[in-house]
Amino acid sequence: MAKVRHKDVRRDLEEDVLLESGRAALEYVQKHHKAMVWGLLAVVVLYAAFQIVGRYRSNMVDAANYEMLRARQLFLQSLRDRDTSEKSAADGQEILSRIVDAYSGPVQRRALFASGVDRFYELEFGKARDRFTEFANKADNDIDRARGHLAVGKCYENEAFVKDDPSLQEKALDSYQTAAGLAGDSYVKYQAMVAQAGILEKKPETRAEAVKLLEEVVRNRQRIIDEADRKTSDTKQTVERRPGVEELQPVNLVEVAKKRLEKIQAEPPRSGSGKD
Repeated sequence: MAKVRHKDVRRDLEEDVLLESGRAALEYVQKHHKAMVWGLLAVVVLYAAFQIVGRYRSNMVDAANYEMLRARQLFLQSLRDRDTSEKSAADGQEILSRIVDAYSGPVQRRALFASGVDRFYELEFGKARDRFTEFANKADNDIDRARGHLAVGKCYENEAFVKDDPSLQEKALDSYQTAAGLAGDSYVKYQAMVAQAGILEKKPETRAEAVKLLEEVVRNRQRIIDEADRKTSDTKQTVERRPGVEELQPVNLVEVAKKRLEKIQAEPPRSGSGKD
């Protein structure tokens, strides 16, 4: 008699278990096939519904992005063509308002901010502030909230210049301080600090505070840039070097702050101001 190996026995037992499981499954299907078919059909329909909803939402977002692009083009057209500027601006705002009313989340917030920017350039500072304030209230993170307050401050500051109203400058300063307090160590924080300094440097009694803010911007932003460059060097990448932090931002705040400091230091003391 051939010797039976333990490995063969174990394999045969495993195959028997699989065979019995298969028979049991077949009997269950034969007995419950109608319920199983309906259950499977329900799963298929549910999956299809999720796919349709997902595509529908994706298409809606694509449509909203396209509409925002149209609004941006209308805004740019309003700047180029004086004859149609009023209508182009109004049409762009109408598009953005529809998106704000129809959407929520990131799409709505982008439309709110874009609407605020357009209103700002049209010198409609009150309407721009309303949009930026709503953006800040609906933001889902502190940096975006700070960005909204920074934009509100810009509205107040520019309106103060147009109307020659110092009280609006104080409101701008409050908005900038709020933005700087919310923004952590981000680029937005230092934007807000530079903006604060721009107001404070105008008064002899607050110029020292402006200098302090600008020096902090130079010191800390340069530290962030140096740290980013050091991390890039430490990775020893063989591909093209990624841009530094400052290159990814629209304005080099370190250079801006340095120039502002040089300007302040070059100005002669104002009469009656005492020490600067």
